[in-house]
Amino acid sequence: MKHFKNFPKIYYPAKISPNGVQEDLSLCTNIMLAARFREVLKNNTVYFYPYIIHDEDRPDILSHKYYGSPDYAWVILYANNILDPLYDWPLTYHDFVSYLRKKYGTIEYAQSTIKQYKNKNGFVVDEDSWLALPVVDRDQDTIYEWENQLNEDKRKIRILEDVYLNKVLLEFRDLLKESNRVL
Repeated sequence: MKHFKNFPKIYYPAKISPNGVQEDLSLCTNIMLAARFREVLKNNTVYFYPYIIHDEDRPDILSHKYYGSPDYAWVILYANNILDPLYDWPLTYHDFVSYLRKKYGTIEYAQSTIKQYKNKNGFVVDEDSWLALPVVDRDQDTIYEWENQLNEDKRKIRILEDVYLNKVLLEFRDLLKESNRVL
């Protein structure tokens, strides 16, 4: 994967004997190193524009759409602090329903079971406090509503303007260059 070509190399024990001695070392890419966008760049809204992820969107598809290549999917992930696309990227409707069924048994259960109680301002309160409120000041979320809101919140990302892509690529390479030696 092109993204890891500038990452530093490390020697990693390929085999450890029963008495704990490292017998073989393999030269590996240190994928645990994560260079971050500089805070100045990351916090500058001029470089980014908001985007709402649709069900058919994936990082590689967005990368191809906006940067002409799927190779820059990692830029979209880094810019949005998405470390694990399997859990940090929103689920499609079909996957969301499957997830709920696996976690809660049925959709009906998730839609009928209260997850949290809230006051009219949206603040989460315990059940006793909720019951003490006037009926018009009460609100609640079912498991389904709560899980759906978590998933929907993941849809709001930022896309780096394509004119700044080369700047980010160079900066990222420079951040890794100082570490690009065998450890």
